[in-house]
Amino acid sequence: MANITYRIGIEGIDYQEMKERLLEDDFDNGRTLKQYKISFENTHTVCIAYADGHVIGTVRALSDGVCNAYIVDVWTYSPYRKQGIA
Repeated sequence: MANITYRIGIEGIDYQEMKERLLEDDFDNGRTLKQYKISFENTHTVCIAYADGHVIGTVRALSDGVCNAYIVDVWTYSPYRKQGIA
């Protein structure tokens, strides 16, 4: 099994790799790299899952910081689904 790690925040996100993986997994919603970057930068909380240093999952929480949040961009790369990663 791959070494699964999680990073909270946007530091070090390789948006090119993320977009390529989303396209490969038929999960890309058409955002450009610039739009992905803006989306993730304007998010309350971001968590990225990595397998051996490669992006395999994402989730973002849009929040007012008090009591309401909306979860978006929940994705796990197909070969890693149903393994408790997300």
